[in-house]
Amino acid sequence: MKILIIDDDPVSRAVLQKILADQPEHQTTVAEEREAGWALLDDPTRYFDVVFLDISMPGMDGLQLLQGIRQSPFLRTLEVVM
Repeated sequence: MKILIIDDDPVSRAVLQKILADQPEHQTTVAEEREAGWALLDDPTRYFDVVFLDISMPGMDGLQLLQGIRQSPFLRTLEVVM
C-alpha cells in the first residue's frame, strides 16, 4: 500500500511513520507542508492508496486541501484519513 502523510508536526509524522514501518507492505512518503503534499498528489507519475492529512496546517489547512482532492477528477476517490 502506498501511503502519503501530509503533516507539519514532526512528532505526528514520526509516530505515523513508526506505526506504518512495522508493516513491510506499506510504502510511506512524507510531506511537511500542504504545498509539498499537493505537488506529490498532482504528480502523474505517482500513485497513493491513502493519504493521512493533518487538519490544522499553516496557510491552506487540511480541509481546504481535502476540498481540492475531491474536486480533482483524478483524486476524488482517494482515501483520506484526517
